[in-house]
Amino acid sequence: MGCCGECCVPPKESREPIRYDPDFKGPVHNRSCTDIIWLILFILFLGVWGYVGYYSITRGNIENLLAPIDSKGRRCGLDSGLEDKKYLVFFDISKCLSPDSPIVGCSTPQVCVSKCPERFIRFGTELTPATMEQLRSSMVCTDDVNVRDMTHTQAMQYIKENKCAPYVLQSQPVISRCIGDLSTIQCKGATTPSSKAFDSESGSVCVRNTEEARKSLLNRATVLDTYLGWISASWVTTFTRNERETHVVVLFGRCFVNVTQVVTIMEEETTNIGLDVDEMLTQISQLVQFNQLSAQIVQDLEQSRWYLAGALVFVVIICFIYILLLRWVVVPVVWVSIAGLFGLLGFSLYLCYKNYEYYRDNPVGLYQTTNLKGYAESIFSKKETWMALLVAGAILLLILLLVVIFLRNRISIATALIREGSKAVTSIKSTIFFPIFPWVLQCVVMAYGVFIFMLILSIGENAFGVANIKNDTTCDCGGLYTESCDPATFALKCRDTAGGACKMAICHFTGINNPHSVVYLHLINLLGFFWTLFFISGVSDMILASTFSRWYWTFHKKDLPFFTLTSGIFQTLRYHLGTVAFGALIIAIVRVIRVILEYIDHKLKKFDNPLSRAIMCCCKCFFWCLESFLKFINKNAYIMCAVHGHSF
Repeated sequence: MGCCGECCVPPKESREPIRYDPDFKGPVHNRSCTDIIWLILFILFLGVWGYVGYYSITRGNIENLLAPIDSKGRRCGLDSGLEDKKYLVFFDISKCLSPDSPIVGCSTPQVCVSKCPERFIRFGTELTPATMEQLRSSMVCTDDVNVRDMTHTQAMQYIKENKCAPYVLQSQPVISRCIGDLSTIQCKGATTPSSKAFDSESGSVCVRNTEEARKSLLNRATVLDTYLGWISASWVTTFTRNERETHVVVLFGRCFVNVTQVVTIMEEETTNIGLDVDEMLTQISQLVQFNQLSAQIVQDLEQSRWYLAGALVFVVIICFIYILLLRWVVVPVVWVSIAGLFGLLGFSLYLCYKNYEYYRDNPVGLYQTTNLKGYAESIFSKKETWMALLVAGAILLLILLLVVIFLRNRISIATALIREGSKAVTSIKSTIFFPIFPWVLQCVVMAYGVFIFMLILSIGENAFGVANIKNDTTCDCGGLYTESCDPATFALKCRDTAGGACKMAICHFTGINNPHSVVYLHLINLLGFFWTLFFISGVSDMILASTFSRWYWTFHKKDLPFFTLTSGIFQTLRYHLGTVAFGALIIAIVRVIRVILEYIDHKLKKFDNPLSRAIMCCCKCFFWCLESFLKFINKNAYIMCAVHGHSF
């Protein structure tokens, strides 16, 4: 007979109170595995996800997605005529260092080449009628330049017209892009033309031979006036070669050359090709400043690793001190923190008003800039900006003030909870460092998911289409190509009237024809991505819930086991992974639905239908609320499972 009503519930007065047990570590001591079916399902799904990754690695080609694009929009190594030219060379890579480069691109000619330049060449000096044949293959020019047949005079003219690069840097391919090798010149082991060269490790000056130093320093453009201004005359070693005096110095283990001498050399070498010396010097200096800054950061991090470790230890100590303060003087600390927040907001409002007053009385003229720093300065030079910040800050301050006034009783309850939480953390100090491990696992899962996503995108056959065939009146394909094409046959069948390759018409890479199975691979990867992330987060929550429940139900805290966190990890991994897998699956399914809705919304934006936008907005809002509610339910379910050992 089933139990119903109040007959099966004993009266509260007849219940026997729980007696104190010094060995009691929680409401449930003897546990059993919970939701084991969902754990098995999760393990099987991880196997499927792993197979999807293996399939994507063997069938996909991520290089097709990352293939560089030249100035004409052609993909290196894919489009017709570029099958053997897989690398991209920038005439002036310093133009790619501006903040808006990822948005507007690099404002410099970009050409596909078969290999990156192997050495630094200044064509203004080294390119002569005698060396024309030797350096012809090293020249980087646009496609409308016939490098094979051009003369020395034509080469100089093409350099002036920016159809050929005035110089090339020794480069290394980085994701098929030729990046200048601006590594720091090492003085150790340098060839020394005179007895005035010493070992840099002893703190003395060391130099290379004159020609090597001149070429290397021009290549790396170590011509920064600010550095040389710090150097005294006693640090400079002078020697003569070919009746030219060169000053080479060592600063922070790097060789530098006198700016005046470099400018003189560059003026002589760039006169013949019509380049502006200051512009060229500025461009290369930007490259080297960026490279040297990166190298200096790495070197500084290496040299200051012990200081960083000490700072980390100091921060940990400060955190412990703050936690101890929360344990013993939590009320003053909380109210002082609230008062400090109000003081900071008040001071910010004062600064906003003073800046508003200043720019109101001293307006700044508008100016155009593409520099991110200049754009920010132009925004914060307007009185309207400071007025908007003043109003927003005042509203925020008013809201926080009202919250503190009307919820002051809740703040008292919160301080009590903070006090107990600080007691728990100080009793189990390992819980401070535990979140590092779930974070590392989540980073690994995110990297794997993104990598597999890109590989899945690259599965399929490359699609090519004919471009500019109508605009190229001299190109004849015999009526073979109208839309799709093959790069190899296009290069053979389509020729211009002179018998050469077509000038404008190309067989252009348009994308990848993905098979229909790719959709299912994306869904599996997406579900596996979110399911695993939420599973790791859920396991972390369950472990902490189990750990702190042991602390809470230990009457004398001195009896708390030393390996409390380890016990929580063991309990969760042995008994409750199925419960976590089920809870993570629920949230993962809702998150996948939200991602699909975002994708559909992105596709529907081009139709601009008010009804569809309203329906989509309601759906996204509903599933966002549902996910937030399920997260709340999950966290409490994990706590109940950790304490009582129940299934989900």
